[in-house]
Amino acid sequence: MKHSIATLLFFLAFSAFADKVTMTCPSISCMSCQGKITKTLSTIDGIDKKSVSVDIEKKTVTFDYKLVADSNKRAQEKNKLQEKLTEEMKKLGYPIDGDFVWDNNDNKDKKTH
Repeated sequence: MKHSIATLLFFLAFSAFADKVTMTCPSISCMSCQGKITKTLSTIDGIDKKSVSVDIEKKTVTFDYKLVADSNKRAQEKNKLQEKLTEEMKKLGYPIDGDFVWDNNDNKDKKTH
């Protein structure tokens, strides 16, 4: 029971400060692509491993990212993450096309890479 409550509290705390991020990668075409992308994103600090979702048909990748609480540092943190993701996805052979879409449920924010 303690473990379940702790897990629930962690999830609630994470989701309260997490943004849902979506990016488009036109070269996603199969389950192998999905596995490689999921594995890579799961190693990046701040990305909730369980939230990584690769939609082969829509050619999108979505995940939850925990931002710092200090709103003054968020823009800088978003830019660093976008640069890292752009580089990592390109290395994998899945370059990002278009804007990153950040959705924190309070406001939607499009950021270009």
